[in-house]
Amino acid sequence: MQLELLEQFEMPSQNTPPRSELVSLNPIGIGSAMCEALISYLTRLAGAHVVRPNVLVKDVILPLTNIRVKTATHNFNFRYSRTINSYTSYASTISTVLEKLTLQQNLQFLTFLPWGNLLDPKGSRLLRDHVAVCRTCLEELRSSETGVYYPLLWYLRPVSICSKHQTRLFEVCPDCGHPQNFVSHHAMLGYCTHCGAWLGASEHTMQVSSASPPITNRERFMSAALEQMVASNSTAHQIASHEGFIDRISKYSKALTDGNMKAFEIRLGFHKNVVVCWRDKCSRPRIDMFLEICFRLGQLPIQFLTAEIPNDLEGRIGEFKKGKSSRRKKLTQEKHAEVLRLLTAVIEGPDAPTQLAVAEKLQVKRRFLNHHFPDLVRAISDKHKRVVAARTAEKRAAKINKARAVTQKMFDDRRPISKRKVDKALHAEGLTLADGEIRHAVKEVITTNFERNQTIQGDS
Repeated sequence: MQLELLEQFEMPSQNTPPRSELVSLNPIGIGSAMCEALISYLTRLAGAHVVRPNVLVKDVILPLTNIRVKTATHNFNFRYSRTINSYTSYASTISTVLEKLTLQQNLQFLTFLPWGNLLDPKGSRLLRDHVAVCRTCLEELRSSETGVYYPLLWYLRPVSICSKHQTRLFEVCPDCGHPQNFVSHHAMLGYCTHCGAWLGASEHTMQVSSASPPITNRERFMSAALEQMVASNSTAHQIASHEGFIDRISKYSKALTDGNMKAFEIRLGFHKNVVVCWRDKCSRPRIDMFLEICFRLGQLPIQFLTAEIPNDLEGRIGEFKKGKSSRRKKLTQEKHAEVLRLLTAVIEGPDAPTQLAVAEKLQVKRRFLNHHFPDLVRAISDKHKRVVAARTAEKRAAKINKARAVTQKMFDDRRPISKRKVDKALHAEGLTLADGEIRHAVKEVITTNFERNQTIQGDS
């Protein structure tokens, strides 16, 4: 039987979809008030890979960025990880990296990034110091199809209540009393990051909730306002701009005080020049001040930025008294010279105290020093960082030399060498092979001794 060759044979095209490096988890609740936070998404992602969230951040995510995991003065996982949910550089960097790793294209909506062009660049007063939870919501989420996750609202400082259950949010564990870490050592959302206890509702927590102070109208408004902002993340870029905010301020002042900005400030009870600085583009509003002006005008954020100004605006606004302003005392020439002399002595002296220690010694506040002597205070801070970094490097070098000495002593004593025995000898000195630099130093000692022994055997 003669086989006939097929001419112009073409292989069928195969369109292989792109593959993600990490599990392509779908974020929960985008476009709703209960939209998931990026830290919650990161924790669920770590759980899908059966690794700790802090390990995922340290070993997988941060190496793809310019963020340093640990320096002499801070540890990212403990000090700055909360800003992942903000609209600052860390939020932008981490969300971009996660989008590349998971091939999800909308992770920026799990942060406050869509509102970044409207609010102040530092992200002040936006995030809590510790994540807070609604314990009733946790109970409902545990039995839901989505499973347990943390909404972005639970990370925001102005939100103090759960509008769904009309209960207050809690920051501490009901068992151990510790606040919750942002990037935890385990990937089980809803469980304490310290003792592992369930954070959901119980008889004890229900008694604490019933004893809480009553919820105010301001708290209800703040929660409703941020719920609206979070739900509008996907379209916020169209309205969230400083220019649009200034335009709306001008229109409201024209409707209320005929364009007189000073009178507008007084009518709403703001301190002098607060609104004027916003109008003149000297500063952008913090999130708490933005929500405050919305509250005093009786408008939710989206309505404040887009809706028609009501004709009866004057009748809708209540009476607001201006709060007490904290005026700085003028610094006398004698006091200025004395503080200047002391700060110069700190810079030129052998010690390297922190800004806080210097302020306490001078019996003033840090803000006082930063306002009157910014260059000197910055020099003191830089000196402290250099000294701490040098001290840390010395301790690090001492540990590495100690590991080399311990390993070399095992060779000199002709003791058997194995990973378990070396680790045991190091552990007795407070060291461990889990440290990469120590492991590399031990490997160098072992390699050098083996090469030397082979040379001696060859010569003999």
